[in-house]
Amino acid sequence: MIVQKNIKVEKISIDENGIVNVKPQNSIFDKIYRSAMGVQWNEETQCLFHNPPDEWSASQWFKQILKAVKSEYGVTLIVTDETIFENVDSDTVVEIKNHAKFEAIKG
Repeated sequence: MIVQKNIKVEKISIDENGIVNVKPQNSIFDKIYRSAMGVQWNEETQCLFHNPPDEWSASQWFKQILKAVKSEYGVTLIVTDETIFENVDSDTVVEIKNHAKFEAIKG
């Protein structure tokens, strides 16, 4: 039997270069690069982030980060009412929350 682990997302932000940063609560994903999905771990900020932006939207990169964590660690990142959104427009917040809710239900 496989046990799924859920970890809450503390903060989601988009930096000045358009890169999505996802800060999980009390977790380290320093081997995420092994997923080969364009997702990295920033040891200093304790955030997951993606390679330099391309044609993908912020919500598409968020989905990719979720997939990479699930693939490499078997963990589902959960966006809650307490998750902080910084420098993320309201439409993108809705897209991210909807996708995160779908992934949490899907397991």
